Amino acid sequence: MSRDELDLDALAVEPVVPADRRRAALWAAGIAASAIAVLFLLLTTDLVLGRPTAPGALTAPDGFGEWRADPQSAAVVADQVRADQQSLGLTPFSAAYTDNRVGLIVAWGGTGPTGGRPDDDAMLRTLRERTQRMVPDVRAGAPAAADPGAHRGRASCAQAVDADRQYTICGWIFGRTALGLLIVDGTDAGTDPGARLREVLDHLVL
Repeated sequence: MSRDELDLDALAVEPVVPADRRRAALWAAGIAASAIAVLFLLLTTDLVLGRPTAPGALTAPDGFGEWRADPQSAAVVADQVRADQQSLGLTPFSAAYTDNRVGLIVAWGGTGPTGGRPDDDAMLRTLRERTQRMVPDVRAGAPAAADPGAHRGRASCAQAVDADRQYTICGWIFGRTALGLLIVDGTDAGTDPGARLREVLDHLVL
């Protein structure tokens, strides 16, 4: 056989498919392609809009506003709360920030519990009380519900003021995330604990 001749035995012969079967196959292929496109759109929309794959996912940025990360304090906090995180079934998270004045932010907690359980109040109380023990000489007032704003979930905070510092002690839970917060700043920071809570959550919650 010359190079210009075709080897018919080596060619795949396409069977003749009736028109109805071809149309059905095209419809099936089109539906499958549409389903894949919709799935791709749903997955990439969250990425484009910056939505977390898990509600309430936590992050510890290097700083925000006047606050700068304090790795040394964060390490101390991590050691202090490790047993509490284990007892609460949390995947550990901790962070600490300071400003150039008297300010300090401590955050600890993690992911693990399921929000909306009957013992949510107990979880909030545990988060607050453990955070309160970080400043044992501070006597905070009675806790009250606080509005976490766009971060949703439930929160409660207590406050205390001494000569030149204001202490805001909060617990926040949403979905599988639990967070205890200690916010220490000047007495001119405002007295709305919800506002202080939201300001911090804006930067620690994705």
